[in-house]
Amino acid sequence: MGRNLYDPSSSVQIPKHKLELWPGYVTSVSQLDGGFMLQTNVSHKMLRTDTVMDMLLEIHKTEPLNLQSRAVKEIVGHVVMTRYNNQTYRVDDIVWDETPRSSFEDRRGNKISYIDYYRDQYSIIIKDCSQPLLLHRMKPKRGQPQQDERLIYLIPELCAMTGLSQSTMDDFMVRKDIVAHTRLDPRDRIRAIKGFIYNVKESPEATAELRRWNLHIDDETLHVQGRKLEPEQIIFGGGVNANRHVVGERADFSQATSANRPSLL
Repeated sequence: MGRNLYDPSSSVQIPKHKLELWPGYVTSVSQLDGGFMLQTNVSHKMLRTDTVMDMLLEIHKTEPLNLQSRAVKEIVGHVVMTRYNNQTYRVDDIVWDETPRSSFEDRRGNKISYIDYYRDQYSIIIKDCSQPLLLHRMKPKRGQPQQDERLIYLIPELCAMTGLSQSTMDDFMVRKDIVAHTRLDPRDRIRAIKGFIYNVKESPEATAELRRWNLHIDDETLHVQGRKLEPEQIIFGGGVNANRHVVGERADFSQATSANRPSLL
């Protein structure tokens, strides 16, 4: 997904918050003193299990007179993912006068409705045929010949929102449940990275590509000399005799912050 790798088959469901986490990796290759090095770290892709259509229906239920303006505020500018091909798109506009019944020209130059296209191409039956369409403007990539931007129309009920809404981000319990899955200690992080290396070596396609470039990935991560710093103290409001909190090895002081007024860090 983009330049990052995610594994939907190992997704973690958080049903009470309508969220889904895809574990994955951020990777890059750099030429350092020891030669070419693969730099990788654990990453997570946050998806909502509700669709854009679910959001539109919720807005219509709570603010029917302000549906369009509220929908633009909540959806336009955000990134959605189409689960039928796991592609992400930035929503640039909502086209209210187009529906899945509308037609477009396919690659062979034939007119086809979105209803028929998704049925024939993905075996998907669109349920709401009167929903508006989402618009994504695909700009030409850097280095490619200059050409007009391509317009891609998406079906709301087939698009999942990514990321978190502001109200969800403000919910402490949501953040707590997410952190329980995304905050890894060093041992778990190393274990996940070794799992990534194992998967690459077990993949015939990846192995063939490495062999083509005459490259090899070590089984172990690179060991370097480090130093351990003493735990920091966070001083909360209250003057000279303020409440002091020593940050532990996990560098987690969220509970102390919610119970005290921070003054000096």
